[in-house]
Amino acid sequence: MNFKAKTKALALTAVLSLGLVSCESMNGIGLSGGEADYSAMVDRFTELHASDPNDVKAAVGLSKYLRYSGRADEAYRVLKPDYDKFSDEPLYMTELGVVELMLGNAAQAQDALEASNRLNGEYWRTHASLGIVYDLGDAHDQAVSSYYKALEYCPDSSAIQNNLGLSAGYVGDIQTAINHLEKARALQPSSQIIRNNLAMFENIQLNCPDCSPEEYSNLTRNLYTLDWPAGEGGMSCADVGANAREIVDEIKEKEFIDLYIHFAFDSDVLAPKSEGALDQLAQAMMSNDLRDAAFLIEGHTDAAGSDAYNMGLSDRRAASVVKYLVESGGIDRARLESMGFGESRLLDPKHPLSGVNRRVRISLVK
Repeated sequence: MNFKAKTKALALTAVLSLGLVSCESMNGIGLSGGEADYSAMVDRFTELHASDPNDVKAAVGLSKYLRYSGRADEAYRVLKPDYDKFSDEPLYMTELGVVELMLGNAAQAQDALEASNRLNGEYWRTHASLGIVYDLGDAHDQAVSSYYKALEYCPDSSAIQNNLGLSAGYVGDIQTAINHLEKARALQPSSQIIRNNLAMFENIQLNCPDCSPEEYSNLTRNLYTLDWPAGEGGMSCADVGANAREIVDEIKEKEFIDLYIHFAFDSDVLAPKSEGALDQLAQAMMSNDLRDAAFLIEGHTDAAGSDAYNMGLSDRRAASVVKYLVESGGIDRARLESMGFGESRLLDPKHPLSGVNRRVRISLVK
Protein backbone atom coordinates (compact mmCIF):
# COMPACT_ATOMS: atom_id res chain seq x y z
CA MET A 1 0.00 0.00 0.00
CA ASN A 2 1.49 3.39 -0.97
CA PHE A 3 1.96 6.26 1.47
CA LYS A 4 -0.70 8.47 -0.16
CA ALA A 5 -3.43 5.83 0.07
CA LYS A 6 -2.49 4.96 3.63
CA THR A 7 -2.61 8.64 4.65
CA LYS A 8 -6.01 9.07 3.01
CA ALA A 9 -7.42 6.05 4.84
CA LEU A 10 -6.01 7.26 8.14
CA ALA A 11 -7.47 10.74 7.65
CA LEU A 12 -10.92 9.35 6.91
CA THR A 13 -10.69 7.07 9.91
CA ALA A 14 -9.63 9.86 12.26
CA VAL A 15 -12.59 12.00 11.20
CA LEU A 16 -15.12 9.21 11.66
CA SER A 17 -13.88 7.49 14.80
CA LEU A 18 -15.69 8.05 18.08
CA GLY A 19 -13.81 5.39 19.99
CA LEU A 20 -15.24 2.55 22.01
CA VAL A 21 -18.87 3.25 22.57
CA SER A 22 -20.01 5.15 25.62
CA CYS A 23 -23.03 3.07 26.48
CA GLU A 24 -25.04 5.78 28.22
CA SER A 25 -25.08 7.69 24.94
CA MET A 26 -25.82 4.53 23.02
CA ASN A 27 -28.75 3.60 25.21
CA GLY A 28 -30.15 7.13 25.03
CA ILE A 29 -31.45 7.08 28.58
CA GLY A 30 -31.16 10.77 29.33
CA LEU A 31 -34.37 12.55 30.28
CA SER A 32 -33.72 15.98 28.81
CA GLY A 33 -32.02 17.30 25.73
CA GLY A 34 -30.45 13.94 24.95
CA GLU A 35 -28.15 14.23 27.97
CA ALA A 36 -28.18 11.62 30.71
CA ASP A 37 -29.37 13.01 34.05
CA TYR A 38 -28.88 10.64 36.97
CA SER A 39 -29.06 13.19 39.80
CA ALA A 40 -32.33 11.86 41.19
CA MET A 41 -30.97 8.32 41.26
CA VAL A 42 -27.74 9.48 42.91
CA ASP A 43 -29.77 11.29 45.58
CA ARG A 44 -31.99 8.26 46.18
CA PHE A 45 -29.11 5.80 46.51
CA THR A 46 -27.16 8.22 48.69
CA GLU A 47 -30.14 8.12 51.05
CA LEU A 48 -30.41 4.32 50.89
CA HIS A 49 -26.68 3.82 51.45
CA ALA A 50 -26.66 6.17 54.42
CA SER A 51 -29.66 4.44 55.99
CA ASP A 52 -28.17 0.94 55.63
CA PRO A 53 -24.39 0.83 55.05
CA ASN A 54 -24.52 -2.99 55.14
CA ASP A 55 -26.78 -3.20 52.07
CA VAL A 56 -24.51 -4.17 49.18
CA LYS A 57 -27.16 -3.26 46.59
CA ALA A 58 -27.39 0.28 47.99
CA ALA A 59 -23.61 0.72 47.79
CA VAL A 60 -23.46 -0.71 44.28
CA GLY A 61 -26.46 1.33 43.14
CA LEU A 62 -24.89 4.56 44.37
CA SER A 63 -21.59 3.72 42.69
CA LYS A 64 -23.34 2.80 39.44
CA TYR A 65 -25.22 6.07 39.11
CA LEU A 66 -22.20 8.12 40.14
CA ARG A 67 -20.13 6.59 37.36
CA TYR A 68 -23.02 6.96 34.89
CA SER A 69 -22.77 10.66 35.79
CA GLY A 70 -19.05 10.67 34.99
CA ARG A 71 -18.05 10.70 38.67
CA ALA A 72 -16.00 7.50 38.80
CA ASP A 73 -13.65 8.93 41.44
CA GLU A 74 -16.61 9.45 43.79
CA ALA A 75 -17.88 5.97 42.99
CA TYR A 76 -14.51 4.56 44.01
CA ARG A 77 -14.65 6.44 47.33
CA VAL A 78 -18.05 4.85 47.98
CA LEU A 79 -16.89 1.32 47.20
CA LYS A 80 -13.33 0.98 48.45
CA PRO A 81 -13.97 1.35 52.22
CA ASP A 82 -16.40 -1.59 52.02
CA TYR A 83 -13.95 -4.02 50.42
CA ASP A 84 -13.50 -6.23 53.49
CA LYS A 85 -17.25 -6.28 54.06
CA PHE A 86 -18.39 -7.06 50.51
CA SER A 87 -15.45 -8.76 48.78
CA ASP A 88 -17.36 -12.06 48.71
CA GLU A 89 -20.27 -10.43 46.84
CA PRO A 90 -19.97 -10.79 43.04
CA LEU A 91 -22.21 -7.76 42.48
CA TYR A 92 -19.81 -5.60 44.50
CA MET A 93 -16.65 -7.03 42.95
CA THR A 94 -17.92 -6.46 39.42
CA GLU A 95 -18.88 -2.88 40.22
CA LEU A 96 -15.47 -2.27 41.79
CA GLY A 97 -13.82 -3.71 38.68
CA VAL A 98 -15.85 -1.48 36.38
CA VAL A 99 -14.95 1.62 38.43
CA GLU A 100 -11.27 0.67 38.42
CA LEU A 101 -11.55 0.24 34.64
CA MET A 102 -13.07 3.69 34.21
CA LEU A 103 -10.28 5.17 36.33
CA GLY A 104 -7.70 3.58 34.04
CA ASN A 105 -6.52 0.97 36.54
CA ALA A 106 -6.60 -2.05 34.24
CA ALA A 107 -4.66 -4.44 36.49
CA GLN A 108 -6.83 -3.73 39.52
CA ALA A 109 -9.94 -3.98 37.36
CA GLN A 110 -8.87 -7.39 36.09
CA ASP A 111 -8.25 -8.66 39.62
CA ALA A 112 -11.69 -7.55 40.82
CA LEU A 113 -13.56 -8.81 37.76
CA GLU A 114 -11.86 -12.19 37.74
CA ALA A 115 -12.62 -12.52 41.46
CA SER A 116 -16.27 -11.76 40.72
CA ASN A 117 -16.26 -14.33 37.93
CA ARG A 118 -15.00 -16.98 40.34
CA LEU A 119 -17.84 -16.13 42.73
CA ASN A 120 -20.52 -16.17 40.03
CA GLY A 121 -19.69 -16.95 36.42
CA GLU A 122 -23.15 -16.08 35.08
CA TYR A 123 -23.07 -12.30 35.39
CA TRP A 124 -22.98 -10.80 31.88
CA ARG A 125 -21.54 -7.46 32.97
CA THR A 126 -18.47 -9.18 34.44
CA HIS A 127 -17.66 -10.88 31.14
CA ALA A 128 -18.37 -7.75 29.10
CA SER A 129 -16.03 -5.68 31.28
CA LEU A 130 -13.34 -8.36 31.23
CA GLY A 131 -13.43 -8.18 27.44
CA ILE A 132 -12.34 -4.55 27.63
CA VAL A 133 -9.64 -5.37 30.19
CA TYR A 134 -8.20 -8.14 28.03
CA ASP A 135 -8.18 -5.97 24.92
CA LEU A 136 -6.32 -3.30 26.89
CA GLY A 137 -3.70 -5.93 27.62
CA ASP A 138 -3.52 -7.09 23.99
CA ALA A 139 -5.08 -10.44 24.94
CA HIS A 140 -7.45 -10.41 21.97
CA ASP A 141 -8.46 -14.08 22.08
CA GLN A 142 -9.41 -13.79 25.76
CA ALA A 143 -11.31 -10.59 25.02
CA VAL A 144 -13.37 -12.21 22.28
CA SER A 145 -14.08 -15.20 24.51
CA SER A 146 -15.30 -12.89 27.27
CA TYR A 147 -17.55 -10.89 24.95
CA TYR A 148 -19.13 -14.07 23.60
CA LYS A 149 -19.64 -15.31 27.16
CA ALA A 150 -21.42 -12.04 27.93
CA LEU A 151 -23.64 -12.57 24.89
CA GLU A 152 -24.74 -15.94 26.27
CA TYR A 153 -26.46 -14.10 29.12
CA CYS A 154 -27.24 -10.86 27.27
CA PRO A 155 -27.82 -11.92 23.63
CA ASP A 156 -29.42 -8.71 22.35
CA SER A 157 -26.79 -6.21 23.49
CA SER A 158 -25.79 -3.76 20.78
CA ALA A 159 -23.05 -2.48 23.12
CA ILE A 160 -21.34 -5.88 23.30
CA GLN A 161 -21.61 -6.36 19.53
CA ASN A 162 -20.11 -2.89 19.08
CA ASN A 163 -17.22 -3.74 21.37
CA LEU A 164 -16.64 -7.03 19.56
CA GLY A 165 -16.39 -5.02 16.36
CA LEU A 166 -13.86 -2.62 17.81
CA SER A 167 -11.92 -5.53 19.30
CA ALA A 168 -11.64 -7.10 15.84
CA GLY A 169 -10.52 -3.78 14.41
CA TYR A 170 -7.91 -3.53 17.12
CA VAL A 171 -6.07 -6.49 15.59
CA GLY A 172 -6.78 -5.51 12.00
CA ASP A 173 -9.65 -7.90 11.19
CA ILE A 174 -11.71 -5.28 9.38
CA GLN A 175 -14.34 -7.58 7.86
CA THR A 176 -15.15 -9.16 11.22
CA ALA A 177 -15.32 -5.68 12.72
CA ILE A 178 -17.84 -4.66 10.06
CA ASN A 179 -19.89 -7.83 10.61
CA HIS A 180 -20.24 -7.17 14.34
CA LEU A 181 -21.00 -3.49 13.85
CA GLU A 182 -23.72 -4.37 11.34
CA LYS A 183 -25.27 -6.62 14.01
CA ALA A 184 -24.99 -3.79 16.53
CA ARG A 185 -26.67 -1.37 14.12
CA ALA A 186 -29.52 -3.84 13.49
CA LEU A 187 -30.07 -4.10 17.25
CA GLN A 188 -29.95 -0.34 17.77
CA PRO A 189 -30.36 1.55 14.47
CA SER A 190 -30.76 4.90 16.24
CA SER A 191 -27.22 4.89 17.66
CA GLN A 192 -25.06 7.52 15.98
CA ILE A 193 -21.97 6.06 17.65
CA ILE A 194 -22.54 2.62 16.13
CA ARG A 195 -23.23 4.14 12.71
CA ASN A 196 -20.04 6.20 12.89
CA ASN A 197 -17.94 3.23 14.01
CA LEU A 198 -19.35 1.13 11.17
CA ALA A 199 -18.66 3.91 8.64
CA MET A 200 -15.12 4.18 9.99
CA PHE A 201 -14.27 0.56 9.18
CA GLU A 202 -16.16 0.57 5.88
CA ASN A 203 -14.11 3.58 4.77
CA ILE A 204 -10.87 1.95 5.82
CA GLN A 205 -11.75 -1.16 3.82
CA LEU A 206 -12.85 0.90 0.80
CA ASN A 207 -9.75 3.10 0.74
CA CYS A 208 -7.28 0.41 1.65
CA PRO A 209 -8.57 -2.81 -0.01
CA ASP A 210 -5.16 -4.46 -0.17
CA CYS A 211 -4.00 -3.68 3.36
CA SER A 212 -2.66 -6.51 5.46
CA PRO A 213 -4.13 -7.17 8.93
CA GLU A 214 -1.03 -5.54 10.40
CA GLU A 215 -1.57 -2.40 8.32
CA TYR A 216 -5.28 -2.32 9.23
CA SER A 217 -4.32 -2.64 12.89
CA ASN A 218 -1.87 0.25 12.63
CA LEU A 219 -4.57 2.39 11.01
CA THR A 220 -7.18 1.73 13.68
CA ARG A 221 -5.89 0.67 17.08
CA ASN A 222 -4.37 3.94 18.25
CA LEU A 223 -7.49 5.91 17.39
CA TYR A 224 -9.55 4.64 20.29
CA THR A 225 -7.42 2.80 22.83
CA LEU A 226 -7.65 5.66 25.32
CA ASP A 227 -11.45 5.35 25.28
CA TRP A 228 -11.52 1.67 26.29
CA PRO A 229 -11.61 2.28 30.06
CA ALA A 230 -14.76 4.38 29.78
CA GLY A 231 -16.42 2.09 27.30
CA GLU A 232 -18.39 -0.09 29.72
CA GLY A 233 -20.11 2.99 31.11
CA GLY A 234 -23.82 2.35 31.42
CA MET A 235 -23.77 -0.80 29.36
CA SER A 236 -27.27 -2.15 29.37
CA CYS A 237 -28.76 -5.56 28.76
CA ALA A 238 -32.10 -4.15 27.70
CA ASP A 239 -34.03 -5.13 24.62
CA VAL A 240 -37.22 -3.44 25.75
CA GLY A 241 -36.99 -0.92 22.90
CA ALA A 242 -37.88 2.03 25.10
CA ASN A 243 -35.59 4.35 27.02
CA ALA A 244 -36.48 6.27 30.16
CA ARG A 245 -37.72 9.35 28.32
CA GLU A 246 -40.00 7.22 26.13
CA ILE A 247 -41.32 5.41 29.21
CA VAL A 248 -42.14 8.73 30.88
CA ASP A 249 -43.91 10.04 27.78
CA GLU A 250 -45.98 6.89 27.28
CA ILE A 251 -47.06 6.72 30.92
CA LYS A 252 -48.04 10.39 30.87
CA GLU A 253 -50.05 9.86 27.68
CA LYS A 254 -51.76 6.52 28.42
CA GLU A 255 -51.31 6.22 32.22
CA PHE A 256 -49.65 2.82 31.70
CA ILE A 257 -46.92 1.09 29.72
CA ASP A 258 -46.47 -2.57 28.79
CA LEU A 259 -42.91 -3.90 29.11
CA TYR A 260 -41.80 -7.35 27.98
CA ILE A 261 -39.70 -8.39 30.96
CA HIS A 262 -37.90 -11.73 30.65
CA PHE A 263 -37.95 -14.44 33.31
CA ALA A 264 -36.41 -17.87 33.58
CA PHE A 265 -38.66 -20.50 31.99
CA ASP A 266 -41.80 -21.20 34.01
CA SER A 267 -40.37 -19.13 36.87
CA ASP A 268 -40.55 -15.76 38.62
CA VAL A 269 -36.74 -15.40 38.53
CA LEU A 270 -35.80 -12.35 36.46
CA ALA A 271 -33.52 -13.05 33.50
CA PRO A 272 -30.29 -10.98 33.49
CA LYS A 273 -31.31 -9.38 30.19
CA SER A 274 -34.21 -7.67 32.02
CA GLU A 275 -31.92 -5.58 34.21
CA GLY A 276 -31.46 -2.80 31.68
CA ALA A 277 -35.19 -2.45 31.01
CA LEU A 278 -35.98 -2.28 34.71
CA ASP A 279 -33.14 0.18 35.34
CA GLN A 280 -34.64 2.45 32.69
CA LEU A 281 -38.08 2.03 34.26
CA ALA A 282 -36.65 3.00 37.66
CA GLN A 283 -35.03 6.07 36.16
CA ALA A 284 -38.34 7.04 34.57
CA MET A 285 -40.07 6.65 37.94
CA MET A 286 -37.48 8.97 39.50
CA SER A 287 -37.87 11.65 36.83
CA ASN A 288 -39.40 15.01 37.72
CA ASP A 289 -42.56 14.02 35.84
CA LEU A 290 -43.21 10.83 37.81
CA ARG A 291 -41.25 11.01 41.06
CA ASP A 292 -44.39 11.68 43.14
CA ALA A 293 -46.52 9.03 41.42
CA ALA A 294 -47.53 5.59 42.70
CA PHE A 295 -47.73 2.54 40.44
CA LEU A 296 -49.43 -0.83 40.16
CA ILE A 297 -47.13 -3.49 38.70
CA GLU A 298 -49.35 -5.97 36.87
CA GLY A 299 -48.28 -9.46 35.80
CA HIS A 300 -49.96 -10.96 32.70
CA THR A 301 -49.54 -14.35 31.01
CA ASP A 302 -50.75 -16.01 27.84
CA ALA A 303 -53.45 -18.70 27.93
CA ALA A 304 -51.14 -21.72 28.12
CA GLY A 305 -51.67 -23.62 31.36
CA SER A 306 -54.51 -23.55 33.85
CA ASP A 307 -56.17 -20.35 35.05
CA ALA A 308 -55.07 -20.95 38.63
CA TYR A 309 -51.44 -21.66 37.68
CA ASN A 310 -51.21 -18.59 35.43
CA MET A 311 -52.70 -16.40 38.13
CA GLY A 312 -50.11 -17.53 40.65
CA LEU A 313 -47.20 -17.22 38.21
CA SER A 314 -48.22 -13.73 37.10
CA ASP A 315 -48.59 -12.62 40.72
CA ARG A 316 -45.09 -13.87 41.61
CA ARG A 317 -43.56 -12.27 38.54
CA ALA A 318 -45.13 -8.90 39.32
CA ALA A 319 -43.76 -9.19 42.87
CA SER A 320 -40.28 -9.95 41.46
CA VAL A 321 -40.38 -6.76 39.42
CA VAL A 322 -41.34 -4.76 42.51
CA LYS A 323 -38.50 -6.37 44.45
CA TYR A 324 -35.98 -5.41 41.77
CA LEU A 325 -37.26 -1.83 41.51
CA VAL A 326 -36.93 -1.39 45.27
CA GLU A 327 -33.63 -3.19 45.88
CA SER A 328 -31.74 -2.34 42.71
CA GLY A 329 -33.70 0.60 41.32
CA GLY A 330 -33.92 2.59 44.54
CA ILE A 331 -37.68 3.12 44.32
CA ASP A 332 -39.57 3.69 47.56
CA ARG A 333 -41.58 0.53 48.32
CA ALA A 334 -44.55 2.66 49.37
CA ARG A 335 -44.93 3.81 45.76
CA LEU A 336 -45.44 0.30 44.39
CA GLU A 337 -48.10 -2.39 44.55
CA SER A 338 -48.19 -5.63 42.60
CA MET A 339 -50.96 -7.86 41.31
CA GLY A 340 -51.17 -10.85 38.97
CA PHE A 341 -53.94 -11.09 36.40
CA GLY A 342 -52.93 -14.39 34.79
CA GLU A 343 -54.64 -14.83 31.43
CA SER A 344 -57.72 -12.79 32.37
CA ARG A 345 -56.67 -9.66 30.45
CA LEU A 346 -55.13 -10.87 27.21
CA LEU A 347 -53.65 -8.11 25.09
CA ASP A 348 -54.46 -10.12 21.94
CA PRO A 349 -57.57 -12.25 22.70
CA LYS A 350 -57.69 -13.56 19.13
CA HIS A 351 -54.27 -15.16 19.66
CA PRO A 352 -54.33 -16.27 23.30
CA LEU A 353 -50.96 -18.08 23.10
CA SER A 354 -49.13 -15.14 21.52
CA GLY A 355 -46.05 -13.81 23.30
CA VAL A 356 -47.51 -10.29 23.30
CA ASN A 357 -49.80 -11.44 26.11
CA ARG A 358 -46.81 -12.24 28.36
CA ARG A 359 -46.03 -8.82 29.73
CA VAL A 360 -45.71 -6.61 32.76
CA ARG A 361 -47.93 -3.54 32.77
CA ILE A 362 -46.95 -0.51 34.83
CA SER A 363 -50.06 1.56 35.62
CA LEU A 364 -50.39 4.90 37.35
CA VAL A 365 -52.36 4.76 40.58
CA LYS A 366 -54.45 7.83 41.33
